[in-house]
Amino acid sequence: MLFSEIIKTVLINMKSNKIRVLLTGLGIIVGAITIIFVLGIGKKSTLDIEEQYKNLNVKMISVNQMIGRMFGGSGAKIVRFSKDDATFLMQDSEYLEDAETMLTQNTSITYNKDTASYSLYGVMNKYAEMNNYEMQYGEFISEENDSDKEKVVVLGYDTAEYFFGEDFEDITGTYITVGDKRFQIIGVLTRNGETTIDEAVYVPYETCEKYLVGSRGGMTRIIAFATDVKQVEQAKEEILTKLGEKYDTDTINVRDAGSRVTSAIESANTMTLMLMSIAVIVLVVGGIGIMNVLLVSVRERTKEIGILKAIGTRKKDILRIFMIEAIFISVGGAAIGVAISIILVPILSGFGVGVVTSPDDFLIATLFSLITGVFFGYYPAKKASDLKPIDALRYE
Repeated sequence: MLFSEIIKTVLINMKSNKIRVLLTGLGIIVGAITIIFVLGIGKKSTLDIEEQYKNLNVKMISVNQMIGRMFGGSGAKIVRFSKDDATFLMQDSEYLEDAETMLTQNTSITYNKDTASYSLYGVMNKYAEMNNYEMQYGEFISEENDSDKEKVVVLGYDTAEYFFGEDFEDITGTYITVGDKRFQIIGVLTRNGETTIDEAVYVPYETCEKYLVGSRGGMTRIIAFATDVKQVEQAKEEILTKLGEKYDTDTINVRDAGSRVTSAIESANTMTLMLMSIAVIVLVVGGIGIMNVLLVSVRERTKEIGILKAIGTRKKDILRIFMIEAIFISVGGAAIGVAISIILVPILSGFGVGVVTSPDDFLIATLFSLITGVFFGYYPAKKASDLKPIDALRYE
């Protein structure tokens, strides 16, 4: 039996059962759409993470305090870093380029009659440079602001927007209330895209300690930078070794910025993998549908198969007829799924659902669909090809 005749037979049968073929391919269509959107959402999540952390210096190391016991003391205490600890880390350091201590706690911000709670950071003059922050208006905290304990504040972009409206102009020189103290705004950071930065306020370290948190209030953190990105791990070990001379290292958490990005991307990949498994399940269900319909088709066409075999149609040609039918249904379903996905992407974007698709995603969806069709179509095709002509002709 010529290949063209096989194709003609398949097309005639599919045309005579259009509704059945469409319903059979529905699972493949949904599965293909699901795969495309899962891959697209995963890519968008990764791009969002990269955008969020694009200004993050990969040499940065964050040293955080935890509750534990301080050497020489009794009972559980909060490890509280001081400016001296940052200075101590830099003494004869082999792997550190810079280090500064900062204070943080939540505080209330008031302007006119509006009050809201934001993260307060008590920082030193190099903090913005160390973290690659850019200024929208004004200037960041200076060394003089810190040493003179001046009541000045720098606002994150979203903080400024909340109090002064979306179209706020340069608001430097304006006074707001931080906690219960009156502070003058000296700058506004450019929007970063990370909530912990945009929804925050920054004041000089010494000012924060004297007027807002006290000598024992707030949480402390050391921000350090490795001399080279390749020496981050050595720098982390050096930090733990040095601070271990003053504190219990079990009470200190040392984490580099690169691991934050890696963890976020790994989380996004894990979520994508989980969603991908759901898409595969949908395809499997679609494949089972193909197998069931082809089994029904084999029963309905048993006499036809017997006639074909009686006139000399080879076993492998019968196998090909049903396999090609399964492939047509799966690939056709994938093509429809791809077309629907292309239409839905801009529509979903309008509703705020970010999806980034590429030709590779369409190819993967089609490939998965093809594999599904071949896998689940083989058993009915094999069953049809194994029918004996005499038994098939007698079938009622």
